[in-house]
Amino acid sequence: MCTHPINLMGIHLLCCAHGNNCIGTHDAIRNTFATIARDVGFHVRRKQLHVFPSTTFNFSHQQVNIVLTKDGIRTLIDVVIANPTQANLLHQSCATQGFATFDAAQAKERSYRNQHPTDQFLPLAIEVFGCLHTHVNVFLHNYANAIWSLKGTKGLHLSTLVSFLHQKISITL
Repeated sequence: MCTHPINLMGIHLLCCAHGNNCIGTHDAIRNTFATIARDVGFHVRRKQLHVFPSTTFNFSHQQVNIVLTKDGIRTLIDVVIANPTQANLLHQSCATQGFATFDAAQAKERSYRNQHPTDQFLPLAIEVFGCLHTHVNVFLHNYANAIWSLKGTKGLHLSTLVSFLHQKISITL
């Protein structure tokens, strides 16, 4: 059990590494993205080790949240839940909406810079308050378009399907 007090903003509960909220939220979001990808025909593997070349220093044991494969193309996805109230992000997060997601996505891109050249890497960053990084919005729009094309719509507009996927992520968060 964690003995640290909840901060004035009440954020500790969402980010505490001692409880299951932080990891549970991350895993639920990861599973939601995996389900969306599976719905459009991707082969999906979660929590994959050893996707990087073993000669790469410190990266051979790095775990990727989701590996998507379709038509010989492999996409590596890492989900990150960002906290805009962290001391090092607070000032910039107050000035720029989504700054914490931008910062988290950049950090993931630096971590995965040694991926295989044929792999695509996609960091999916979401703030604890629900703000989505641009990569998440593009992911949801692309997959909504694929679902819309594959399954037919019966009068459903693409924008409605995109909104549904946004709601699915929001409810999971």
